[in-house]
Amino acid sequence: MDEKRSAIEKACKKILKDFEGILKWKWDDRFEALLTEFTLQTQDKVTGILKRHFQNTWDDKTIKKAPDTVKTSNEYFGNLRKGQLLFTTEPENSDQILAVWWPWGDGQSVSVRITIAG
Repeated sequence: MDEKRSAIEKACKKILKDFEGILKWKWDDRFEALLTEFTLQTQDKVTGILKRHFQNTWDDKTIKKAPDTVKTSNEYFGNLRKGQLLFTTEPENSDQILAVWWPWGDGQSVSVRITIAG
């Protein structure tokens, strides 16, 4: 776990720096990813930062046209459902970074997980 977490934190250094003071991250053993949770009041700030760092955004409809590497990552996270998003850096990158956006059923909160593909 520590090795994977260190690799993710290193690959995501610039992204995590942009979230300082906005989000706090913890480790999610289930998906081997960094995890944060926040309310919808923070949504615009968070999506703005994600869009600066990730070139692609996929939803439950557009994921069908994604490259195979992105589809594989989508399957790992249980396949996107309505309202969920998968942000990705370019698939050709050796350390492709992913961010999974999961709104909660309460309509107030969102989780984001960030990890490296594969």
